[in-house]
Amino acid sequence: MGVHKYPCIDKLFMSSSLCGEIMPNLKNIHSVVEEFSQLNSKQWNNSALGVTRLETQIPFLESVNAPNLNIAIVGGLSGSESDVNTSLRAIEACVDSNLSISFAPCINIDGYERSMSPNNSSGGSPSLGYPPNDGFFNDEKNPESRYLWRWVSYLAPDVVVEVCNAEVVHWESNVAAQGIATELNAHPVSKDDSFVSALGFSRASGLGAIPAFRLSSPEDSVVSELSKLIELSGSLPDSQAKKTLESRRQRTPIATARILASTYGHKLDNPINYVQGVGISGRIRLWEMDGGLTNNPVHEIAGLTENYVSGVIDPYADNPAGSAHIAGMVWADEMFLFTGDQRYKQTVIDAANLFEEGSESNPPHPADPLWRTEDMFMLGSILGRAYSLTGEKSYLQKLVTFLKNMKTQKSDGLFMHDRNTDIYWGRGNGFAAIGLTETLSVLPEDHPERPFILDSYRRLLDGLKKFQQPSGRWLEIIDLKGSYEEMTGTCMIGYAAARGLRKGWIDSSNLEWLKKIWTGASERIAENGDVMDGCISTGAMESVRDYLDRTAVCGYDDRTGSLALWFAVEMARLIAGRK
Repeated sequence: MGVHKYPCIDKLFMSSSLCGEIMPNLKNIHSVVEEFSQLNSKQWNNSALGVTRLETQIPFLESVNAPNLNIAIVGGLSGSESDVNTSLRAIEACVDSNLSISFAPCINIDGYERSMSPNNSSGGSPSLGYPPNDGFFNDEKNPESRYLWRWVSYLAPDVVVEVCNAEVVHWESNVAAQGIATELNAHPVSKDDSFVSALGFSRASGLGAIPAFRLSSPEDSVVSELSKLIELSGSLPDSQAKKTLESRRQRTPIATARILASTYGHKLDNPINYVQGVGISGRIRLWEMDGGLTNNPVHEIAGLTENYVSGVIDPYADNPAGSAHIAGMVWADEMFLFTGDQRYKQTVIDAANLFEEGSESNPPHPADPLWRTEDMFMLGSILGRAYSLTGEKSYLQKLVTFLKNMKTQKSDGLFMHDRNTDIYWGRGNGFAAIGLTETLSVLPEDHPERPFILDSYRRLLDGLKKFQQPSGRWLEIIDLKGSYEEMTGTCMIGYAAARGLRKGWIDSSNLEWLKKIWTGASERIAENGDVMDGCISTGAMESVRDYLDRTAVCGYDDRTGSLALWFAVEMARLIAGRK
């Protein structure tokens, strides 16, 4: 074993004792990643790309220039000691490179720690099963493969390299890497369900193929072999996945809103729910914003909602209305504005009247008795609209009293999910952000509680900035690295920031931050309106594992698509200078 530039590599291969016990491999890997990120802070950050069934974070060295990534290097899919050791040796080839490189040295970290290779700790094998088509990110056997697939898809590097151990050097390439395969004497990889193969023949997360290699090598050769690819990579063309992401980034918010409006806001099931109501509202807002370029949806929406506003069908399906159902009426005030039909106004009033009086110890029924953040939006949207339409101060007082009595915002500005659930759920904080936004939008400037509401809003946004990912998005559990990047919370936070900038609640120094949020959201919206990784309906959960196991929806999703539409239109309003 030679002497390396960074002693942390050699430390990993030596028996180290702590209080007379051998230090576990898992701790050493995290320590190596942490040390490299500290020694090379201009090149890498220390992060995590996923969470195993044992809630072990999968560490990786994250390029500080991730949006323009050249190479993603992964290792340890098998979890074998030899593969992981070789992968860790390979880090040295990347140090001080002018290229943007991200490095995940041990994907099967539970299998490695417990010497269970090629299996992980939950009966799965992260080496196979690609591309994963479902189970994001709660697969009971192979969550590692889901996290890895989504991670590399949205990094969209020019090339991916999987590093393995072997007695002799052997390069293999997938079908998307044929252009440079001959430079490395690479042989075609078998078309199977391996990670490298699947990146070549499938559209990674709907984005496009990514050239990939498998480098099998002895430890003492891996640095020189990987250096060959690094030398070639500077001249590689963008991967198809990267081109797709760049195309999405180049769309204007109004163009993205048109895509979303063609897909969402065209139905209102019984019982009604905010997840579809927001989409209907978004279509009206887009039409009002778009200067006639979008077809007037008012007539279609009138037909869609007629049985509800006329009383022919109970919008709550003859059941006691929950707050999420009541908030399904968020479109009715806009329909009143554009039609003058008094029934729409009355619909908002009737919905608002379903919220009973609350107190310091009890929120307005049917809001959740444990003061869940969801109700900050449900009450803010409907009570605020009722006040705006009628001028009746009792609606505003009920709303403000509820917000003042929440008592779930912590010193760092973020919100617990409810009074009993001290977890920073991503959409939970999105609900808080959008709820405060809806309230501030109708709260008079001279209202005595406006300073309190505005301060809560600003502290929340300031707190959220600290946990924003380099992609611009936020995590399912905001402060848990490795939990998946979640789309609904990101759109809600973006909407709140865009409205705040437009209304002057936050200053122009936040504009670049907002642009980063928009970029992160727009990347997850396909040309057909499909969206990526929106958490399904979620109540207050009992544990971190419960939140991690909430399915991330990919494809058509009313909730995610509707909230993305609101965000896109709000961005368009800001750009157009609307007040």
